[in-house]
Amino acid sequence: MLSMLISVQDYQQQLEDKINALGCMMNKRMDDLTEAVSNKIDIRQSQDNDNTELSQRRVEEKMDELMIAVNKQTKTNDHLVHDCVEQAVRLKLEED
Repeated sequence: MLSMLISVQDYQQQLEDKINALGCMMNKRMDDLTEAVSNKIDIRQSQDNDNTELSQRRVEEKMDELMIAVNKQTKTNDHLVHDCVEQAVRLKLEED
């Protein structure tokens, strides 16, 4: 009876050791998984920031192009108005 009790205690100790080892292994895997997910999130945020910066630069470039086009058009319109006024003044002078 005593030997059987000692055998059961040994078996129980082995089971407890295995459970502790499994617990440690699960904790390590959870830490590894948490680190991997954190790294992926950091990479994704970096990519998102890069994409945001790229989009911002594109918008700024398009705005610059648009402003240049508007300035050119304004200069052209101003020149046309100037020419029309000048021609009207000449015609009026010729009439007078």
